[in-house]
Amino acid sequence: QDIRFFEFISSCIEVTTAFKRADNVNEGIAEAIRCWDNVVDGKENSNYYQATKEFGRLTEGGLSSRTTIIMLGDMRDWLGPWKEDIPLSSILLGKLSKKVNKILVLNPERIGLWNTGDSIVKFAEKEGVVVYEITTLQKLLDVLMDL
Repeated sequence: QDIRFFEFISSCIEVTTAFKRADNVNEGIAEAIRCWDNVVDGKENSNYYQATKEFGRLTEGGLSSRTTIIMLGDMRDWLGPWKEDIPLSSILLGKLSKKVNKILVLNPERIGLWNTGDSIVKFAEKEGVVVYEITTLQKLLDVLMDL
């Protein structure tokens, strides 16, 4: 089975190699963070539109109805463009959603904070993205066991 890893905030970089080289998950995460730091120097604000656009470009031709995309993130799109009160990032996620089996988001933010400020959760859900509240290790385990 082919598994690829990407990080995105306002850019998108593939960090698959960082995880494949690592001896364990913690090393993989640390290396992935170093890769991201080398690209952006830790100075980015969330722009799901730009990152999702880059993700689509990086994965073009590699997505199919057998693909499941799992994202870890709070679904906040501070810098992404909006049109007629709809974040354009949700439209991009909807287009991706039509190409793949499903898109799952593991959201570390309390559900009470979703859909406040720059959150795009409700828009992404309308596009077929499934969002889970993952605020504890137990919630993460429960979701993973259900998958």
